[in-house]
Amino acid sequence: MAAIDRALEILKDGKWHSLDALMDELRLPKKVVERVLRFLAEFEFIRLDEEKQRVKIDHEIQGLYAK
Repeated sequence: MAAIDRALEILKDGKWHSLDALMDELRLPKKVVERVLRFLAEFEFIRLDEEKQRVKIDHEIQGLYAK
């Protein structure tokens, strides 16, 4: 499974996840995780809180997983 798919699968619960926890779950280097998250944020799949170093799936995208 691609890193983007794996990240979305983890985030689909709709909760905030710390970047460190996400890195641990994905088992990928920080640079790779940051690149994936920036891509997802750019296309509004996720909300990225850089100040608090946390991320969560966008509400509308989460709704797609419920269908």
